[in-house]
Amino acid sequence: MLYFEKYEANGNDFIIMNELDDKTLIPKICDRHFGIGSDGLIIVRKEAKGYFMEYYNADGSSASLCGNGLRCVGKYLQRNKLINTNNFAINTNAGEKTGLINPDGSITINLGMPEIKCLNEELQVENRIFFVSLVQLGVWHGVIYLGNLDEELMHKYAPLLAKHPHYTEHINVNFCEILGKDHLKIVTYERGVGFTHACGTGACCSYLVGKTLYNLSNKVKITFLGGEAFIEEQADGIYLTGKTNFICTGYYDGKGEE
Repeated sequence: MLYFEKYEANGNDFIIMNELDDKTLIPKICDRHFGIGSDGLIIVRKEAKGYFMEYYNADGSSASLCGNGLRCVGKYLQRNKLINTNNFAINTNAGEKTGLINPDGSITINLGMPEIKCLNEELQVENRIFFVSLVQLGVWHGVIYLGNLDEELMHKYAPLLAKHPHYTEHINVNFCEILGKDHLKIVTYERGVGFTHACGTGACCSYLVGKTLYNLSNKVKITFLGGEAFIEEQADGIYLTGKTNFICTGYYDGKGEE
């Protein structure tokens, strides 16, 4: 029996475990109809100098970093009394990330500074041209600014953009609409998952592209499908702040079909 806890950040939901030997179980565990159901699975391991976050998408593929996942790990550490301060640090495959549990219960994570590989590169998908900015923050994100977020367009082209042969590996796709210099609306299609209610690293990458191309403010509200979060650029990185909630706990038998 595998003990788990489940958390969400703006509707981006995660199963957190402290062990999982058989990684082939991840797609079954994350399946919303035949498993527990989540966008991803996180293994939190105790290390000599703190905690390490190992992250997997719902299809079982791994990723170096997950911004909303980090927020949920912060809540997990607090809820289980594994930290005795509001400040915490989590090691990831993209380096150490620091966080803060705020007085209102929201959690702030310093995700560092994304790396822009290209801005507004012209990319053809079927008969349509998109202008894609490619940004890396633990995982690769394609950022596309549109005049408005057309649901039919996004659902048609997001899977094709994510697996476009132009890219050496599959990317996350972020569709962005500017609602003001301090307000972005973002819809993200994540590789290995599909459309999610929110994406923390995607928001940071989208913000940096918007700041570079469209002179966004240093502090920006982000509207996701799953609610609101906030981004602030400081000298040492981009900070993501938002509410995070514990959902439930339980046991998974790990046996699958019998």
